Amino acid sequence: MEFDFSSLSFDFDLFGDTDDEDKETRELIKTAKLNFRPVVFENALDMAKEMDLTQDYFALVSGAFVFGDLLEALCWKKALKPRKLYVTTLGLSPDNVDSLVNMTDYLFVPEINLIISSYYASVERNKNIPYMIEQFSGRNINVAVCANHAKLALWECEEQSFLMFGSANLASSANLEVFAMTHDPETVAFAKRLLSGIMKKWTVIRGSTSETIFENNKGNRNRDLIKAAKQFLKED
Repeated sequence: MEFDFSSLSFDFDLFGDTDDEDKETRELIKTAKLNFRPVVFENALDMAKEMDLTQDYFALVSGAFVFGDLLEALCWKKALKPRKLYVTTLGLSPDNVDSLVNMTDYLFVPEINLIISSYYASVERNKNIPYMIEQFSGRNINVAVCANHAKLALWECEEQSFLMFGSANLASSANLEVFAMTHDPETVAFAKRLLSGIMKKWTVIRGSTSETIFENNKGNRNRDLIKAAKQFLKED
């Protein structure tokens, strides 16, 4: 919906006199419009249609879609068939879980590697974590846990891999968000060394074999994590 306030009257003359600055403020408010575009998957589809995946982007988005939906929408509308998809997020919703399953079952993504935060894993251990284990079982979707606050999506493709990064978690919506997309090979390789290292060391759910390996949930915080990350970035 779009609300138009132009027909409303605002009396700013509370103390008798109204100067020019007050009049300008009043006119600004009278003509203001608030756009309450609903948060729906179709908005992510609209954005995916407009994007050229050969180009780099820096984008401010309105939050009219859940950011995790954009990954599924890009995969669908651009017929992406990556070898692997790496995703990091502070947390995610059950709908995000379903979206990742859709990408493996219907959109031909052979492997998804998901990195979530220790905080989220702790808070959701009796809620969304069991749902993730159930839904990822038998599918090549792996989950690692560490002290993560990064938001990345690395598409490892046959022809040209690319990296998306920004402010939004997979479940983020209804907020101003920012993200960038780059094809720079050195940046993509840098991110892949970090992400693949985290997956090797701290995977706790291996969907393809239905394993849960929560004993790996150690040494993944604070200084131990930073030390390990530095080592990952040195590896070829």
